[in-house]
Amino acid sequence: MTILDDTLTLVLAGGRGQRLLPLTRERSKPAVPFGGMYRIVDIGRGARINSVIIDKCVRVPPNMIIGEDPKADKKRFFVTDSGIVVIPKETDLSGP
Repeated sequence: MTILDDTLTLVLAGGRGQRLLPLTRERSKPAVPFGGMYRIVDIGRGARINSVIIDKCVRVPPNMIIGEDPKADKKRFFVTDSGIVVIPKETDLSGP
């Protein structure tokens, strides 16, 4: 059994990750741990994300829903004309 057997979503990141070898040999750059328990992109269990671009150093709390309610998304985030939600780095998603 590999890590991909349980994968529901695939996070793609730019670059080849050569400077982070051997950390990126088995995982993408966003999944590389830093500061102990965090990841470069940390998406909590049960979060539902659809049509979203998430920059590095953003932690998406468990059970958060992004990209399913355009009106709610426009109140909290930048949403492109085509409906893609953009969340810049170091955005705090912990509050309402």
